[in-house]
Amino acid sequence: MDKTKLSRREMKSAAKKVLKKHYWILVVLCLILSFFNVEFASSMDIIELSSDAQDVVEITEGETTVDEQASKFGVDAGAGFYDFVNAAAENGLPETIQAIQEREQNLRETTDKNSAFGTTNGVLAGMVDNFSTGHIWIVLLKTVTNFSGDNEFSLLIMMFVSLILVVFFLFWVENIMIVIERRFFLEARTYDKLVLGRFNYIFRIRCWWKVVKIMGLCFIYKGLWNLTIIGGVIKLYSYKMVPFIAAENPQMKPNEVITLSRKMMDGHKWEFFVLDLSFIGWQLLGLLTYHVLDIFFVNPYIVSTYSEYYAAYRDEAKRLGIENADKLNDRYLYEKAGEGAIRQAYGDVIEELAKEIPEPAPLKGIPGILANWFGIINRNTPEERAFEEAEIHEQRYRSLAEEVRGEVYPGRLFPVPVKKRRETGSNVSYRRHYTISSLVAMFFIFAMFGWFWEVTLHFITHHEFVNRGTLHGPWLPIYGMGAMIVLTLLYRVRSKPWLLTILTVVLCGVLEYFSGWYCEVFKGRSYWNYQGYFLNLHGRICAEGLMVFALAGVAVTYAIGPYLDDLIRKIPIKVIVPILAVFVVCFMGDQIYTKGHPNTNTGETSNNADRNKEGSQAAPAAAAFAGIGGLPAYINTGV
Repeated sequence: MDKTKLSRREMKSAAKKVLKKHYWILVVLCLILSFFNVEFASSMDIIELSSDAQDVVEITEGETTVDEQASKFGVDAGAGFYDFVNAAAENGLPETIQAIQEREQNLRETTDKNSAFGTTNGVLAGMVDNFSTGHIWIVLLKTVTNFSGDNEFSLLIMMFVSLILVVFFLFWVENIMIVIERRFFLEARTYDKLVLGRFNYIFRIRCWWKVVKIMGLCFIYKGLWNLTIIGGVIKLYSYKMVPFIAAENPQMKPNEVITLSRKMMDGHKWEFFVLDLSFIGWQLLGLLTYHVLDIFFVNPYIVSTYSEYYAAYRDEAKRLGIENADKLNDRYLYEKAGEGAIRQAYGDVIEELAKEIPEPAPLKGIPGILANWFGIINRNTPEERAFEEAEIHEQRYRSLAEEVRGEVYPGRLFPVPVKKRRETGSNVSYRRHYTISSLVAMFFIFAMFGWFWEVTLHFITHHEFVNRGTLHGPWLPIYGMGAMIVLTLLYRVRSKPWLLTILTVVLCGVLEYFSGWYCEVFKGRSYWNYQGYFLNLHGRICAEGLMVFALAGVAVTYAIGPYLDDLIRKIPIKVIVPILAVFVVCFMGDQIYTKGHPNTNTGETSNNADRNKEGSQAAPAAAAFAGIGGLPAYINTGV
């Protein structure tokens, strides 16, 4: 068998092993680049195909689509900004705006059939439908016109700004993203783990401008060679190694990188062309699966194979003494560092990691159950404070420990001087235990924040002040209750953010659903209704709300909760206990008073008809809140 063929087969085999080891992170990485049209953009055609299929169904059923009002003006569903500009130039700006507004109106009248999510309710559906109808461009045009006073001039401003954004994205975002992607694939060849923090390594070594110049000059050269057609094909392979070289040593000069790539590919362009041909079978299967196979296998497989070829060509270039090949000096990108090199670079880390982390004094009985299962203690002892300090210390060195063990690329051995990052880590420990007084204080803080947010939002939206809770006091207990659930019931999974996120969705979803059921059955009122929202269950919960719960749960666990706890601890116990006692008495009194004198002026009645065609009550403030991307106040109940 031909040596070249054997080499290609071995490299493909190695690429598959790398892909198997880091499958999901490499798939997601390629998917991100596809989504932003940086590489493998055709993989996103599946989205357009699904949209086209719906149009075909509507046409074959003899129905009128919502796009007929606008298509005659050249603005199709999902039209981009320049489609909007072309339509305005050909048919006039007022006529184009009118056509888009008619399409949007038709969309609202035929929600279940034509909306991207089967509904126009909620922030997710609203965002998608605003783009799919082209309404987003009208909104932006009106916004700019408020300052300029003229529609046509505003459109020129938008065109100029969009051109700047396109150039910025092309040279500053796309170029950096593709180099970062190549860096990930190169590290994946050698190491068992990939560090997500590598996304900013170009900025940490302060080489982002050099990468922009390298990739930008390569882009210009390719563009000029494409004018010659044949030259464009040849140079496509001459410059194949440019992003890999930039990923290994971004400090090289642009022409040095381009020239080195060209010399590395001398005598190999045909070989690489044959390599690309060898992927045709996979790419055809990708087409047959509407690019699903491309997303989940072919794209990362191709880049991983390219990485193997770069490693081989790099070794050959260094062996042949090609000019500037000596600058490809990132040794530990291709082999793991020895114990001596690690000890020299990470001596302080090794010394710190050798220290034992003290454990707090074990508690027995009910206090032990509360501490071990729910993270609740009665008071902060010296042992507790020592434990937290040790936890903070361990957090500081956790990522460095993986470098010491050779599981990830050793950042301190990177040949390009790295801007020294803060190795102090977080100033707070998310694995801490919370005192009862701290939890009670945070319950009221979150509950009062929720009330203030709801009242303020309703005032801004409807220009009237109302008490947005079912109680009379300035609190919405569900905000506080949700925070307590995350901080206590999920204490034992704090070290696993992915599991905490899932359980937050489950627990908060159950709480919201049964709180809604309780209000409807025992209070005879429905304070919110998500009928018509994307993926709702009996109108009591919806996918959009659960997504926000997940984000809020992560924020409370790893940032907001520890920060508030540190502030509360600064208050002397003899001061905070009486204050909390007053709050508890007032809260319980409010509960008792509300049973006989319910708060009916919550502001939901006036908007229910707009939010629900079937006449059941809705959550106007929650819906408005979701519309601007905030945390919905789904439950205004005192339970």
